[in-house]
Amino acid sequence: VDVLINIGLLNTTVLVYGSNQELFTREVGIAGYHINLDLMKSKNINYAEAENIKHNNGVESFESSDNSENSTIQISQKNILSELSDEIRKTLRYYMKSKTGVSYNKFYISGGLSYMPGLLDFLNSSLNVEFNYLDPFINIKLNKEINNGSKYAVSLGLALREINKD
Repeated sequence: VDVLINIGLLNTTVLVYGSNQELFTREVGIAGYHINLDLMKSKNINYAEAENIKHNNGVESFESSDNSENSTIQISQKNILSELSDEIRKTLRYYMKSKTGVSYNKFYISGGLSYMPGLLDFLNSSLNVEFNYLDPFINIKLNKEINNGSKYAVSLGLALREINKD
């Protein structure tokens, strides 16, 4: 089976799919908004500043430059990303325990937060898997190049579903 993690603004969707397997989904209530809240609280900044820091510094935003309290601060500040990783891990374990003879093949990541600097490496390391960015445009001929195509995975899927109704 393959796994898709879509990290949006309010939720992270874990989707497990494969040939001759039931589609399995789980919504995790940790996503971009919650990361912003954590940055706001830890750095005493407003939402716009947190959004800017998140997109410019990414995972490094949660690392402390103060060496005297370095380990304590890093543990508490990485908590939101660790929580997300732990919830994904729990979901994948649950799926494996409920299915016999199934193994994971490929792991994909998509959504607006998927390109946050350092997030892909953080998830690869914490979950001990190799995520790849989902390219929903891979089999679609385009007149223009689209950067960060995985941001549009849900939008494209909804559009294609609507087209196929005709």
